[in-house]
Amino acid sequence: MVDIADAVVKAATSGDTKAANPVAIACIRELLMRQDPEGYARNCEALAAATEADISQIRCRTLLVAGDEDAIAPSSGARAMAERIPGARVAVLNRCGHWITVERAPEVNAALKEFYFGRR
Repeated sequence: MVDIADAVVKAATSGDTKAANPVAIACIRELLMRQDPEGYARNCEALAAATEADISQIRCRTLLVAGDEDAIAPSSGARAMAERIPGARVAVLNRCGHWITVERAPEVNAALKEFYFGRR
């Protein structure tokens, strides 16, 4: 898992996180290192074989949060999804990769507070 963890951390975090947030990098690496290798491989296979859900049927308030430097699930995907979900909102976090809740926890919390309560 060492090589996988290092590759994912390198590819899935923002340049800002790599440069300025060693705690986030260590946390993400540790989360990956604690995965069972077989279970991680099966999860990757399941994701690769997954079929697209019909998200146009979602009828509840929806907030999609993405990082502007996410190479795994680019913010363009969140925007495209929002176009298919009636009334959906998108928050794109600056200088953020794939691990939004680890890389930008205060910004994620602010986006959620505004979405749920109309305030930051």
